[in-house]
Amino acid sequence: KNLDTGEFNDLIDEIGGESNAMTTYDYTTYYGEVPANKLELIMALEAERMVNLEFDSNEVEREREVIVQERKTRIESNIFSKNLEKLQKEAFKNTGLAHQVIGWEEDIKSISLDEINAFYEKYYSPNNAVLVLSGDVDPGEAHNLAKEYFGDFSASNIDKNKELEEKNWEFQAGKKLEFKDNTRVPIMMMLYDTPEGNHNDQVAIDALLNILVNNKTSRVKSKLQRDKNLIIETAGINMKLEVPGYALTYLVPSNQNNLEKVQKAFDTEIERIIDNGLKEEELKIIKKQELKNANFNQRSSKSLAELLGLGAANYDNPDFYVEYVEKVYNLEEEDIIRVAKKYFTPDNRVIGNVISSY
Repeated sequence: KNLDTGEFNDLIDEIGGESNAMTTYDYTTYYGEVPANKLELIMALEAERMVNLEFDSNEVEREREVIVQERKTRIESNIFSKNLEKLQKEAFKNTGLAHQVIGWEEDIKSISLDEINAFYEKYYSPNNAVLVLSGDVDPGEAHNLAKEYFGDFSASNIDKNKELEEKNWEFQAGKKLEFKDNTRVPIMMMLYDTPEGNHNDQVAIDALLNILVNNKTSRVKSKLQRDKNLIIETAGINMKLEVPGYALTYLVPSNQNNLEKVQKAFDTEIERIIDNGLKEEELKIIKKQELKNANFNQRSSKSLAELLGLGAANYDNPDFYVEYVEKVYNLEEEDIIRVAKKYFTPDNRVIGNVISSY
């Protein structure tokens, strides 16, 4: 209400700062990076964004088209993302995980101005937000500014526990699907059902993915890619959410005839870990890498703020990242074997094979 269109970003640009936003499955984060002596300005701007946003129908329509085009570029024109979404649609039917974060095109096109405004009124409130400040900040001054700019705002009517219960969906395990597409090489995707992001098993799940596929010396890369030439590439992603999520492993076989052979070889590597444990150096390498990554993520004020905000917003625990590091220190071989046996089994996954349509 108190700023002209574009003035928000102009004010930050004028002082040499930057501002942006991003959305995940769990939250939207806005950040502004400004000189320390402009703290009050960024606090005032964010307070204005929280309660005084006005929706202009013409601007909404322009943004709608931008988002539709973004979806076409990032999802529909990308063979991997497009087919991963198809797999998610079958694995997490009629839930928020059945699509990519950006949402379905028909929903982007059909959402009304009233629905957008209702969403804003409900969720953009101080009792549903976490304010994180990092860098050259005086805590006393920051607290006073927070009280001055946000202290009088009314809380919205949100039942967080009820909202989380509604997100606690059932995973459609056991399916094996085939998607035809314009691709020269096949892609094998496997989604494994995993617990919420702050579950004690998550550190071991991360470690297992690194041992299997995410390192240069990982087992699947060594055996299937370098030794046997069965695959061109492999990797894994652990989608850690406020509610149960998934671990994705994908493999790119060298040709379509190798799909079954690759799947069996991958499963064999998991069985070897369950039956025979880890090699002497594997756990040391993984722990060293995880601790190095954790240290790197704390080096900049921005990345540290993101870690604090994620822990506070998702798990009501700003020290979540510190506790994760402690769990890495205490990680044992039996933890990795246990999660392999518990989560990485054929009856706890959905497989999607992308094959050539010609």
